[in-house]
Amino acid sequence: MKLTHVDFETDGAVAIICLNNPEAGNTLSRQMALDLFAATSAARDDEAIRAVVFSAKGPMFSFGGDLKEFKASGTDPANLITTADRWHEAQYAFLTMPKPVVVGVNGMAAGGGVPMTLVGDIVLVDETARYRLAYTAAGLSPDGGSTWLLPRLIGLRRTQELIMENRSCRPLKPLSGVSPRGPCRKEALWIPLLILPKNSPKALPRPLLPRVDCFMRTSTMTFSATRPLKPKRSEPT
Repeated sequence: MKLTHVDFETDGAVAIICLNNPEAGNTLSRQMALDLFAATSAARDDEAIRAVVFSAKGPMFSFGGDLKEFKASGTDPANLITTADRWHEAQYAFLTMPKPVVVGVNGMAAGGGVPMTLVGDIVLVDETARYRLAYTAAGLSPDGGSTWLLPRLIGLRRTQELIMENRSCRPLKPLSGVSPRGPCRKEALWIPLLILPKNSPKALPRPLLPRVDCFMRTSTMTFSATRPLKPKRSEPT
């Protein structure tokens, strides 16, 4: 499997998936979406894999959608269908994977980077971690399962506040199970050793598997439905 924007490796029975395009802020480009879908599918389908660690390389987790690429794609929403579909399918694969998922968050998680941090059974953050939904600043609607997952983790009113006010905040306790002092990616690699059954070749079942069929089975097509939040200029009379 040849990937350019995502690293995929295995350490024994643990799959390690890392966003790896730090020069571009690990943004969700078409290639990033394709690579992430390929990596999550491989981890899900390999029966030898008993747990998954998901993190990012570089000083940030992800700045969200690659707005430069979106702009260059033109005004036809169909140009972004592949990006939207593959990324939402990757999110669905993470959330329905029949094996534990540990997420390590470092630096800024903005826009689509936020729901990517919510796919884990255990989420580790370090002192650099920050969250910002950022959708209203770009004239986009939340995607990636944000509006389904966040209200169930932090409540509807808090979710509305974070979306509408578009401000940066430290990770909230309901979002992060552990907050280690050291680099979270290295810490995350230890968790599978603690939670996996030592005398069983099978993965630990996910007892609280999210019910995500309602929003992930088919793409939400957020990009296709989104229009810039700019007033139309009146035609001269």
